[in-house]
Amino acid sequence: MISFLCVADGYPELQDSFCEPDIAARLCSILDSEVKTCSVSTPDLPAERTWTGRDTRLLLQELAGKQENVIAKRGRVHFRILTRMADVLQGVPDVHSLDGSAAGTESLAVLEAQMWDVKQQRRDLSNLGDDEWDDRVVRHKTFFADDGIGILLQYVGTIVKGSSDWVEDSAIAATLDR
Repeated sequence: MISFLCVADGYPELQDSFCEPDIAARLCSILDSEVKTCSVSTPDLPAERTWTGRDTRLLLQELAGKQENVIAKRGRVHFRILTRMADVLQGVPDVHSLDGSAAGTESLAVLEAQMWDVKQQRRDLSNLGDDEWDDRVVRHKTFFADDGIGILLQYVGTIVKGSSDWVEDSAIAATLDR
């Protein structure tokens, strides 16, 4: 399914259909399964790197709602979710390999290290297509309307404290349930 979604991302006329709730639920199911069943040596299943994974609200829900333990919070899936949100908000174009696969954890770590190059950031923004540019504006508005910064700060705080109490916070739940 992930390869199909990655290949289909190249067809702008299909992109709206990939944001339907049932597809979003399947994406979340894939991410949850990876957290629960995959070992470190298992290849990544980067479902968040599809057009469906551009939805910052969906990504925030994944971070806020699936915090069973500290190890999962520090795991590769959450690293990829955080990098995906940053890429969408920063305007990094979606790029998939010829076989339809998306970047895994190791290649994302290399890209993250390079991301602090301001000239590269400007080049990336100039390479966005109209659909990606328009979507980026929508994702920014959604991210800030959902108090994305506050949720991320609390998420990072739980890693430092090693607690998952914040998931119970009614303010976060109310924000994400909108």
